[in-house]
Amino acid sequence: MKVKKLHKDAIIPQRAHDDDAGYDITAIDDGNIKVVPTGDNDGITWRMLYIEYKTGLAIEPPVGYHIELVARSSVSKTDLILANCVAVGDQGYRGEYRFRFKCPAETHRTVWAKNEEEASETFKKYISGAKIYKAGDKIGQMLIRKTEVMEIQEVAELSDTIRGEGGFGSTDVKDQLNAIANNPDLILDGGSRIKFE
Repeated sequence: MKVKKLHKDAIIPQRAHDDDAGYDITAIDDGNIKVVPTGDNDGITWRMLYIEYKTGLAIEPPVGYHIELVARSSVSKTDLILANCVAVGDQGYRGEYRFRFKCPAETHRTVWAKNEEEASETFKKYISGAKIYKAGDKIGQMLIRKTEVMEIQEVAELSDTIRGEGGFGSTDVKDQLNAIANNPDLILDGGSRIKFE
């Protein structure tokens, strides 16, 4: 797989151990805060959208493969959450790989500022005490995935299954009904109230 350094401080992705699935990715900056205006109130108020870290890397996966960028387990020691959970780097993408994080502590905060730069600097002060990444930190990991493609076929009907349209929590309901069938004592007050131990 080909990797190009776009910055002198960029670090080529590497695995910490021979049996690791992910290749660690390192930040080359302290993060750039992106703010967006929220409205007009005798000026402009802003909120923090995300903080973005550059990697200084462009990557060319082999034909038939793509890249997935995911968080490292150590993100749990920070005040950050990977904004898009899993980022997909298509085989044809040749731009710089970057990581964007949300800072939940700042999700509902708004600040007044004359312009975007001033708002960004204000939020930078707010998060200065937070646990965030800095240049040189491992900020995520790269997984190399084989790309599976299929022809999409529109149909009028799908095949029948036992589960059918059962969605969110449907297996929990099934488990509860099975529990009642196996233990009638779970039904109280003539079935109007069900108690689960």
